Amino acid sequence: MLSSSTKKSRSLLNFGLDPSWPSILTIGVLAVMMALVSLASVPESIGWLGVGLAELMLAIAIIDWRHKIIPDELSYGGLVLGLGISLAGGAAGFVQALLGAAVGWGLLWLVRVAGGWVTPHPGPVPDARSLRARASAAPG
Repeated sequence: MLSSSTKKSRSLLNFGLDPSWPSILTIGVLAVMMALVSLASVPESIGWLGVGLAELMLAIAIIDWRHKIIPDELSYGGLVLGLGISLAGGAAGFVQALLGAAVGWGLLWLVRVAGGWVTPHPGPVPDARSLRARASAAPG
């Protein structure tokens, strides 16, 4: 006999809905809320860059949740958006963001090299370094 959750999942599939649709709906609502907060706190063009970065982070979270991988294209896009946002702080903010991105990438490179000494597998994949670089660039 099937459990009630299995019956529910099968009925949703028969109806054409993915069983994780409540999670997807919640994520969509959160995406709209993140966009509104970004635009309310910074109503200028930097606010729109913040919306882009928030939505990109959401896409990264969903892809990582479902496939356990973070595409380099999204990480590099986030790095560019983060550096763009840092331009609001002037040249000093941009230089600080570049330095943060370089330090973040370098630290993960060191983890990969050290991991190679300890274990036979290469350690963090290159896209993890680019994600760290992007995350380090945004606060600058």
